[in-house]
Amino acid sequence: MTEGIIGWQPPWQPGALQGTQNRHALFTALAGRQYDWARMEGAWQALSQERLAEFRAALPYEWTANNTVADEALAYLAQVRDNVRPALAEVARVLA
Repeated sequence: MTEGIIGWQPPWQPGALQGTQNRHALFTALAGRQYDWARMEGAWQALSQERLAEFRAALPYEWTANNTVADEALAYLAQVRDNVRPALAEVARVLA
């Protein structure tokens, strides 16, 4: 899903979001504030494999037939879930 995106790094790697500073539409409005990421972290951690399977089952056949994109997207969501704490730490670092 992220293959071929020049410069892409997983958002949980330190420094991965550095390039988004001042380029993201909401950066100026969000930067320099303190945030409590507990609710966001909890929501990601609650995203079970069963729930991801439900997401896949809800997709139209045309989106999943002879196509790996849906599975790649769901695998990426699982990776974010599994790395949510360092990902949010990187977001907090960039916004600080």
